[in-house]
Amino acid sequence: MNVLAKGDRPDIDYDTYPSRRVQLAGYVTVDLRAAWHITKAFSIAAKLNNLLDQNYQTAYSYYTPHRNFFIDLHYTGTLFLGD
Repeated sequence: MNVLAKGDRPDIDYDTYPSRRVQLAGYVTVDLRAAWHITKAFSIAAKLNNLLDQNYQTAYSYYTPHRNFFIDLHYTGTLFLGD
């Protein structure tokens, strides 16, 4: 589990001329990750990002993805491709 908390912070709005200072709101995100070894060579991992589905900005007018989910299959070993 990963918990990230950011407080309010200043930024700059470059969409206007002249640019102006703005204040970005603080936020908290929670990410979950789990991995399982199926065999010595294969493992599977799953990750759920932004569990709370927070609507936040890391930079002014740059919105981040909503809740999302990934599954990865990993192989560690030698591939035999023949002669």
